[in-house]
Amino acid sequence: MIYLSDGGEDATVAREFDTSTKQLLKDGFILNKKSQGSVGWVDEDTLMVSRADPERCHGTVLVDTGVPFERRGELLALPKPLRRSFYPARYFPEVLLVPHRLFARDFHGSPEGEARVIDYFFEGSPEDQELTRTDRRWYEVTRRIIEYSFEDVRTLVANVCRWAGNWAHLLELDPKLRLVFVHGESNRLFALERVEAKAVTLPNASVVVGQAAGQLAVYQKPSLFVEGIKRAASDR
Repeated sequence: MIYLSDGGEDATVAREFDTSTKQLLKDGFILNKKSQGSVGWVDEDTLMVSRADPERCHGTVLVDTGVPFERRGELLALPKPLRRSFYPARYFPEVLLVPHRLFARDFHGSPEGEARVIDYFFEGSPEDQELTRTDRRWYEVTRRIIEYSFEDVRTLVANVCRWAGNWAHLLELDPKLRLVFVHGESNRLFALERVEAKAVTLPNASVVVGQAAGQLAVYQKPSLFVEGIKRAASDR
């Protein structure tokens, strides 16, 4: 199964693809309603489908995403590591591929390189940085996040460019739907104050705050995510 999207957007259609003939199968599996999610093979005739159904969706939960950057000054106010990526991602994205490939090479090159990249990942967020330096559990969580991101550096850069853009239109949900931000109180990378300020301008939006937690809040306190799901799924 392969996923096809319109212009790189998150919502996709899924089609069955023959790897030997390099052709889409006319009589193969087709999920032609654009949606987010994934599918997996159970056997040669059966798929397991996990896809968002707009007709059954009650809301959206955003975990530590921050909010859209609507002004240049908001990008300039980011901590240095994020500013180094997000600012060029917004204004001259073509320069990002080489440094991200260098980071990936350093990360995969040696244990010392891996540790450097992980430490840099949370530069500007001392609470999270301290966790990864002193507790192997949080080092491993961060390592796996970075390892997954570096599987495809070109896709990683494309996602950073989208994240650094003004994606305010994506928050313009149907007024019947709920929007829930789950965010760490001590998140220095994406300030809670900006998230709370944006939430009050949106219909049916709320914020679940992880007390004394930073960017790793949802890993430290999984109950925050559960609370976000409950709010998004609750009746009006």
